[in-house]
Amino acid sequence: MHNKIFILLFIFSFLVFAQTNDELDKLFNSAIKDFKNSRFTSALTSFNKIANDFELNSKTTLALLFVGKINLELKNYSDAEENLLRLVGEFPQSKYSDEAEITLSRVYLDQKEYAKAFWRLCLIIGTTEQSETRAFAINKAEEIALNYLSAAEVKSIYDSTIIVSVKPFLLLINWKIHLNWKNEKLAQETFNKLIRLYPDSHEKKEAKKLLNELQTPKEYSDPTDVVGVILPLTSNRSANTAASEILEGIKFALSEFNQGRDKKIGILIRDSELSRRKLEEINEELKEIENLKSVVGPIFSAEVKDALDVFDDISVPIISPTATDDYLTELNANFFQANPSFITRGRLMAQYIYYVGNQRKIAVLNAIDGYSPILSSSFTQEFEKLGGRIVLRESYKSNSVDLKEQIKKISESLNLIEAIYIPLADKADIPVIVSFLSQINLNIPVYGDQDWMSSSGLESAAFLDNNLIFCSDYFLKFSEEDYQIFSKNFYSKTKMDVNRNILYGYDTMKYLLTIMRSSFSGSDALKQKMISGISSVGFHNNICFDSNRINRYMNIIRYLSGKFELIDKFKLNN
Repeated sequence: MHNKIFILLFIFSFLVFAQTNDELDKLFNSAIKDFKNSRFTSALTSFNKIANDFELNSKTTLALLFVGKINLELKNYSDAEENLLRLVGEFPQSKYSDEAEITLSRVYLDQKEYAKAFWRLCLIIGTTEQSETRAFAINKAEEIALNYLSAAEVKSIYDSTIIVSVKPFLLLINWKIHLNWKNEKLAQETFNKLIRLYPDSHEKKEAKKLLNELQTPKEYSDPTDVVGVILPLTSNRSANTAASEILEGIKFALSEFNQGRDKKIGILIRDSELSRRKLEEINEELKEIENLKSVVGPIFSAEVKDALDVFDDISVPIISPTATDDYLTELNANFFQANPSFITRGRLMAQYIYYVGNQRKIAVLNAIDGYSPILSSSFTQEFEKLGGRIVLRESYKSNSVDLKEQIKKISESLNLIEAIYIPLADKADIPVIVSFLSQINLNIPVYGDQDWMSSSGLESAAFLDNNLIFCSDYFLKFSEEDYQIFSKNFYSKTKMDVNRNILYGYDTMKYLLTIMRSSFSGSDALKQKMISGISSVGFHNNICFDSNRINRYMNIIRYLSGKFELIDKFKLNN
């Protein structure tokens, strides 16, 4: 009897185990599919269940890794950190532990916790048996240390670690930091310590080789790379003010970049005077500069057109911080627009509504004046190309006081549409449009362009609260710590308050210097890096190019409780 009971229990437990395994495999495969299709929320739910609701199984560690990666993607940094630390803490022998450490480093790097990011990579350097993984960790850790850490921070890690195998690397990095900062005495002491304590290490051999190269006399020194800056500094008053402020932003970005660097970037500033003749003079001068790598400016679309014609025989990238006219990049293969064109803005808003807003049926109300028709047309073409439907399209004349007929047609179509797109030609039209819209009990999203960033006429429009969403090339989060530090440092050096124009110049130059930071052989290689999709996070907007050479980013702003808030920095998919 007892034997029969035992057999029955054994069979039952086996069946339960098999059923659990089938459920686990099905859930895991579904989670992988969701992850590959960027359905991160669904994938995260499944991986969390595998890692936490099931007993320890063959997929626990991989599920924890995916939970960490997805939370990093979603910027849920604390959740990412918690799960990745659990993986490396509870399962140190897992074959996924190296990748977990690399992902942890990214979590900390995203939050600018550079010492923590550096240390997670050091753990890989000291413990991994995979040569390719170790090489990656060495390169990334060195990049972080030389750009963001002090010698004291690296020395502190060296003194506190008990992982002997990583100590030679830490001494090598410490030595390189001292060299960068011209601390010759400390550099010599660190070098002597490295060769005394670790005479057979790879790091000692690398240090000796580098030292020999530094001590070998050069027949010539490399000339400084130069960025040309062309702005209308002495033209009419408004142009002069904007240009001067943009220049201050450019100069501050360059001074930050050059600080502590042996090979500095030079700057050649020339006043265009809004004159084609002056541009021709500048062109002749630029052609004689052997190490000219790029040009920043001009800033106005009309002058950009002249400059692109005049500079046709200069083969370096030319980037305008502010020009917004369409088709400028077609005039010169080396031209880049850091400020998105109007066609780009309309297309980007269509993609945001379709992919993020998830609306498929739209009404469009645009002015027949200014750039409103361009925004409307590019939006409509892109939205329909994506598979959306423009149910109704109405227009009006800017500064008109009567929109009765247009609003009536919108009202009659409310049961057919999911949102309205209203690109303005003038902020002055907001009170009239809001007044008419308020009469039809509107309760769907209203999308628009950056002219909607005005408090005039919105205070009493309760129906727009949390329903008004628009794109803008400029938005600033004043409360962010990074911005406050930047603003304080900028004022300390220039005695100027940060404003919009300053950030146009600063963010554009910061982007350019980010591209130039890595070694490259010439201006053509620089251009190729610019169109490769590298992104630079800016204060006013991010910057990223592809082969179209027009910035793909715009800020997405929402009107909520009487205030404007940033909800996304959205990148156009070309």
